[in-house]
Amino acid sequence: MKFSSNSSKDFLKSQAVSRRRRKKKFVRLYLFISLFIVLLIGLVLLLRLERLQIRNVVVTGNVTLSEQEIEDFVNNIIDSNYLFLIPKRNSLIYPADTIQASIKNKFLRVADVSMDTESFEFLNVKITERKAVAKWCNPVDCYVIDDNGYAFSKYEDPLATDQQNLDLLVFTGMDESIGSEPLGKNIIPKEMVTKFLELKVVLEGFGLTAEELEYRSKDEIVFKIDGSGRIILNERRPLEESMNNLKTVLDSEVFKGKLESMDYIDTRFGNKVFYKFKNQEALSTEGGNTSNTNDTGATSTTSTARATTTRSTR
Repeated sequence: MKFSSNSSKDFLKSQAVSRRRRKKKFVRLYLFISLFIVLLIGLVLLLRLERLQIRNVVVTGNVTLSEQEIEDFVNNIIDSNYLFLIPKRNSLIYPADTIQASIKNKFLRVADVSMDTESFEFLNVKITERKAVAKWCNPVDCYVIDDNGYAFSKYEDPLATDQQNLDLLVFTGMDESIGSEPLGKNIIPKEMVTKFLELKVVLEGFGLTAEELEYRSKDEIVFKIDGSGRIILNERRPLEESMNNLKTVLDSEVFKGKLESMDYIDTRFGNKVFYKFKNQEALSTEGGNTSNTNDTGATSTTSTARATTTRSTR
């Protein structure tokens, strides 16, 4: 019986120790949760301090876009809360990435957005607008594109009125690959835009105004010259080679004073360039000796040798 009594006491003592341990754990957990809640409330109150809130959105860098429209758009984004508690207007944690992405999605003319806060109260939004360098047209509409080939506005859109008087190169063709809705897409490869704008400048140096570039296929790209015929190119050949050959032909005696009567110059066949004047039959010339030079034909740009004349169909 004595042994049984001792065992009972030990059991009761063990139970009491377990209860005290559980109580201590509960107290520690309670204190931890209470401290966390207090800190959380303190943080929320701190982030809600009026002095930390953005009161004004200041937009700079806009040229054609409405400053007020962008300000209202940004204010609408930051007029909400994180988790219904913390204002997005807080200058320390405002949603910069969301604002940047949203502005670019809403205003396709915007190429870049940067932001910073000033004295906690001002959110400065600096935008960079895209610059129109050309336009692409399908049978229905025309779209303004930048130097990356990105279509950011319909040409007749009020936002494009500042571009109406610019001498923009017109791209046509490629309708199937571009699709029915080109806005917000890179519809023409950047390299192509850059190269053909360079060629446009070269032609202007000879007094020729490039009016339209019609992309028919990789084997036939036609530069339409205002009042002076066509320049025919081949995308499969390096454009630099075609440009050099073209400059050689335009600099030649054959074309002096006759650019206005040019029908076409065809640079698709390597160093041999075919050309034709209006109201005359197309001829070609090949390396060799000749006693005859004509106002129509093809000239080899690799040599200043005389040429024999053979008829070609075009």
